[in-house]
Amino acid sequence: NLTEMTSINMPTKMTNINTPTNAELSRWQLKPGKTNNNNERKFVKHKYTDYSQELPTLSESLKLTKASETKSKLPFPLKLHRALIKAEEDNYGHVFAWLEHGRAFKVFNRKVFIAEVLPKYIGLKYDSYLRQCNMYGFRRLTKASGELSRNAIYHELFLKGMEFLSLRMRPTKVNGNNVKPANRFDQEPKFFDMHQIIRFENKEEDQYFLHRKICKFIA
Repeated sequence: NLTEMTSINMPTKMTNINTPTNAELSRWQLKPGKTNNNNERKFVKHKYTDYSQELPTLSESLKLTKASETKSKLPFPLKLHRALIKAEEDNYGHVFAWLEHGRAFKVFNRKVFIAEVLPKYIGLKYDSYLRQCNMYGFRRLTKASGELSRNAIYHELFLKGMEFLSLRMRPTKVNGNNVKPANRFDQEPKFFDMHQIIRFENKEEDQYFLHRKICKFIA
């Protein structure tokens, strides 16, 4: 176990597979206009800011400590973050896990995820899980991001080992007009071109981050 260093964000070369060409993306992309039902076509909005160098506030550190010490109901993003950790520890990494860059996660076996992982670690039915993901603004990657990223889920404040960021996520009302937005392939973030987030989970996390925050303040 590594106990002195809890976070390393470092450049590393990661390789995606079957990444489409610009010509293919252009051919797949739907254009603005009307849908088959004569509704105005909407598009998925991909917004991504890199928060991987963020530090938690003192308030966030205290909230995480309290959440670990009590059995109070956790907000969905924090529960999901901890479910990913626990699932990996219990050998469910082949079913539900972070991608290697640590910026998105993926369900690799939907049947086992619904039957075993969801009730055990998140306590929701699949429809409720999807509804919560939509409410908190998670986005799904498509074939435009390559085979490894296809169907992975991401949020700019949902990063591996940085669960304090999930405290900043807020639920929003889901659009109920039943018009499914079209994909914007050119706007999907290219996570395999970004640096990898490597985390070592341990009990010294809050103290480490607080130490970094104090050093940054007095520098």
